[in-house]
Amino acid sequence: PRVACAPSATDACLAALASGDPGRIAASFVNDLAASALRLYPAIADAMSSLRTAGATGVSMSGSGSSVFALAESARRAREIAAALERRGFSAWAVHTLPQDML
Repeated sequence: PRVACAPSATDACLAALASGDPGRIAASFVNDLAASALRLYPAIADAMSSLRTAGATGVSMSGSGSSVFALAESARRAREIAAALERRGFSAWAVHTLPQDML
């Protein structure tokens, strides 16, 4: 399965990452298993919908749906989204990526 950046869209995904624009990054997410997983496990769709409703910029799921994730415009917004999900009974964490020089 393709997750995060589809091979046919690798250049677009890399350009989106380089731009730092969360909207462009979110638009580059691809997961071929999503349609089937969402149909088979409505809880995944509920979690993803809750993230969108809470204001996430982009939402996707990892692999076959063992977790979902979202992008937020800022660390503060990520904390607000995580808190909204927690109020709905989900486990949620606001995290950030490492600076490139630490990779």
